[in-house]
Amino acid sequence: MTPEQEKIKADVQEQQRIKRLIHFRTQRIHKSQNQAAVLLGVKQATLSYVESGQRQASLALLEKFFTKFNMNSEWYMHGTGPEILNEPKKRNTIDSITELRAEIASLEKKIRVFEINQNRMLSIIEKLEDRIAKGGL
Repeated sequence: MTPEQEKIKADVQEQQRIKRLIHFRTQRIHKSQNQAAVLLGVKQATLSYVESGQRQASLALLEKFFTKFNMNSEWYMHGTGPEILNEPKKRNTIDSITELRAEIASLEKKIRVFEINQNRMLSIIEKLEDRIAKGGL
């Protein structure tokens, strides 16, 4: 066993990170290590060495997990937070109704402003028509 392998095996936190990486790969990328490697753009051997604890995950490899698949670095490093960042919020009826009410209120306000402006324009037009009728323009 190489010194790097011994260090990885002895590091409990690193073992947990390996487990999280394997979990993420099988649940979020692909169950097949080979297919996951293709999707990540790395060699299958690289993924195998990391998952078996023979090598530490390189920054380049982790960057691919973080950027291509939105893996949460806090979750990977410490096991805290969601696995994926920016997961779309699951909408519920209450959220939808609240958003619709806000949109309706905004539209009602715009309609009131439009009606006020329309009435002002009609008033101006009536005054101009009166002036024209009196020959004062």
